[in-house]
Amino acid sequence: MDAKKAEILLEFGRIKSNDLNLLKEKYFAILKKLSITEKDLEDIENIIQGYFNLFELNIKNIEFDLGLVRGMDYYDGYVFEIVDLNNKEIGSIAGGGEYSRLIKSFEGPMNLSAIGIAGGIERTIEKVNSKQETNKNLISVISLVEGKAEKLISTLRENNIPTTYRQLNKEDIKRGLKFADANNVNVAIIIGEKELKDGKYRIKHMKTGKEELIEKETVINFIKELI
Repeated sequence: MDAKKAEILLEFGRIKSNDLNLLKEKYFAILKKLSITEKDLEDIENIIQGYFNLFELNIKNIEFDLGLVRGMDYYDGYVFEIVDLNNKEIGSIAGGGEYSRLIKSFEGPMNLSAIGIAGGIERTIEKVNSKQETNKNLISVISLVEGKAEKLISTLRENNIPTTYRQLNKEDIKRGLKFADANNVNVAIIIGEKELKDGKYRIKHMKTGKEELIEKETVINFIKELI
């Protein structure tokens, strides 16, 4: 590898930000310096768009880091690490990535793209033991429509409202509510097709069984008042 290409790779490794516009500006400026085909450039842009989509979903606690390296002998796509922002000194508490050749290497029938993640037991235990707050105000989001819960979940958590999430079929709603009840959830927010068309969420009070419809724009303040 010549010095020019090496420097370009180093530029990639230095990109680290959670600002979407800054990421796009830096990333594509570097891509233009590479002598690659239009098809390769398109493939790379499609890959990076996956990261950008997370920002557009209002998921803000993500840092894009092209210098992150994990398991180069089997990961061949995205890699990621999860850290506790309030306790960074313990390092990552989980990590993983995307691989497409690993299954076949274990005498599997074919190459199959998959994503794996594993957590560190010791670090997770340390985090749990140091956690001071309880989940007495836990909220459960149950979505019956794919891709419609992420923004709500992100906003709830940004407002320090502990939230669990279940993506289910309509037929499995009872199972989702049983899970919520077993985990001492006070309120379940149900996202259904009819409710979405009306611009509302269905709220179920787990202790009383009472249900009511709340406007999407007011649901955060409504939940805050409840807890």
